[in-house]
Order: sequence, then structure tokens, then C-alpha cells
Amino acid sequence: MADVSRRAVLKSAAALGGVTAVANWWHGGTFAGAAVQAGSSPYGPLMSPDVNGIRLPTGFSSRIVARTGQLVGNTSYRWHAAPDGGACFGKSDGGWVYVSNSEVSAAGGGGASAVSFGPDGTINGAYRIL
Repeated sequence: MADVSRRAVLKSAAALGGVTAVANWWHGGTFAGAAVQAGSSPYGPLMSPDVNGIRLPTGFSSRIVARTGQLVGNTSYRWHAAPDGGACFGKSDGGWVYVSNSEVSAAGGGGASAVSFGPDGTINGAYRIL
């Protein structure tokens, strides 16, 4: 049996304690915010679904920007299959870019696509980014 030094035992105990503390902290909901509470919206109540099936407050509107397999706006880009998570990024001209990932696992699938908007909301480009 190998001799184990006191220093090695203390280092191992400290490492195990650190891992345990981080695991408890991580799983203990430290990163979770307060539970969401239903309440009144600063925008008012949701109305009946619009023509796109989306419930919005009065004064808001929706439009379909992209559908799987169809061209995006007046671009030559076909929107990807299985769109999932998305995000918007502001552009210096006041427009924005919407990015969506694709949850296709087949070879050649997946990746991410983007739609570029001008400041007035017009689509001025669509393209694959990943």
C-alpha cells in the first residue's frame, strides 16, 4: 500500500469539497430568477388571435417573415427546416438581424440562418450564417 502524505489528503479533500460546493450551488437554483408571476402587462391585455394566430395587445401587429422551404421576402434564400431558438441583433443603421438555428440532425442540415431588416422593418436580405 502506498504512503499517502497529509498534504495529498488535504488537497484531495479540498478539491472534493470545492466540487461538492459548486454542484450544490449550480443545482440549487442560484442562477434561477424569481418565479414568474402572472400580472397585468404594461401593454394591456392580450386580444383574440390575429390572422396569424398570435394573441397581441391592442395596437400591436404580427407578420410572417419566413416559412420552412419558402423564399424569405423578395430574396432568393429559402428558409431552413426545423427553426428553433432565435435572437435579434441591432445594426448601426437602426435596422436589425434576426438569427434562427435549425434543429435538423441529418447530414448537411442544421446550422443557422439570418434575416436582415432595415430600420423601417423591410427585409433587405436573408442568408445562411452557419
